[in-house]
Amino acid sequence: MSFGRDMNRIVPNSGSAVLAVAAALVPFAANANGILRNGTGAASMGLAGADVASAADPLSAMSLNPAALSPSRGSELSLGAVAGSADGTFTKAGSGGDLDSRILAAPEFAVAIPLSDRRFVVGISSSADSGMSADWAYDDPAGGLGGTTSYGYRRNRARIALVRTALGGAFHLDETLSFGANVGLLYNDNALESPYVFQSHPGLAGAKTLLDLKADGFGWNIQAGALYSPRKDLRFGLSYRNQSEVVATGTATGDVGVQLGAATIPFRYDAEVTTTFPHQVAWGVSWSPSANWRVAAQAEWIGWADAFDTLPVRLSNGSNPAVNAVVGGTSLADDIPLGWEDSWVFRVGAEYRLAEDWTLRAGYAHGQSPAPTSLLTPMTAVLMEHTLAAGLGYTRGRWTLDAAYQYDLPASRSIGTSALRSGEYSNSRIEVDLHTVALTARYRF
Repeated sequence: MSFGRDMNRIVPNSGSAVLAVAAALVPFAANANGILRNGTGAASMGLAGADVASAADPLSAMSLNPAALSPSRGSELSLGAVAGSADGTFTKAGSGGDLDSRILAAPEFAVAIPLSDRRFVVGISSSADSGMSADWAYDDPAGGLGGTTSYGYRRNRARIALVRTALGGAFHLDETLSFGANVGLLYNDNALESPYVFQSHPGLAGAKTLLDLKADGFGWNIQAGALYSPRKDLRFGLSYRNQSEVVATGTATGDVGVQLGAATIPFRYDAEVTTTFPHQVAWGVSWSPSANWRVAAQAEWIGWADAFDTLPVRLSNGSNPAVNAVVGGTSLADDIPLGWEDSWVFRVGAEYRLAEDWTLRAGYAHGQSPAPTSLLTPMTAVLMEHTLAAGLGYTRGRWTLDAAYQYDLPASRSIGTSALRSGEYSNSRIEVDLHTVALTARYRF
């Protein structure tokens, strides 16, 4: 990820330890959704996320369309985990390296309970809405002021994660129409450990420093949805999630010595970064042409342009007098260009009931990458545009076990002239692919 997307790392406290663990383990995911997932829960992921009109369990309903919480299924508990691993290469004359393909994972859960009149269902859930983790090793390309500053061969690490804990419910007007909504507490965890070139500060633009930034923040959003079933074999779904903002606070430490021609000049700042997450609207249809088949199609609009245009970074209480003298004070501001564009994501999925206990799923998702090539770096990675999915479900009594696998097909970007300051990533190439698996257990009680 670029610095602009890696700025909020959570420092857990006694009230958020579980969320901190989940956020720290979120897998690398940079796909057609930008940094958002292709479905939540294994059943939904097996359909590549084409589940807004047919979410089959509390986990996918609370994440995709709360109107799908169903009183007919009774009380349900979903417990699961999602894990991912990415492979990648970075090539540039005089540099180049690989992306660490280690496996990262995160837990998720949801509970749905119908109320006494069977028309209301309440639900609570916690799941990773998005995640991206990059751990590269390569020679730092020369850049900075004068174009010759390099911090040599080193590891470059970045992470962004968003864990959403939601409370809400659904109201079933009759057998054909239901409405739902929930409120989500957002827990945003990002980190960056890499050389960084300042982008907009009048006195520092183009200067390169080693940087280790960690911050944490909370925000909130709402999601609302509707489900319409004119026939038992046909369902239409609609959901909306509003734009939300997380103000993250933490620390930024580093060393600007190489840029200023000294052996070492360490610094420390208090950091504040505001990250905006986009509006999302999804429409979908689910159709069962026979007792054993169900097919689904879905379209989503994601408002990245208002959310990921620039990212403001504010540093204060600088610790090093020499650095403060160069900056002209103990604080500074830098706005990082992101330049993302609004995007459409299209999904199709199908499931087939092999036998009374077994269900087979498959799906595909496609969306144009919202990130401009001229602003990419290896830390941003390449946003994959094609996702293939497969899944399998097994039901025994009150228990259902679902498994899913997704493969984001390899994507590559060739950066001609970088629009970032100092242009150190001009004439480079990045290629990445991604494997994701999920397992969800559901119990009706």
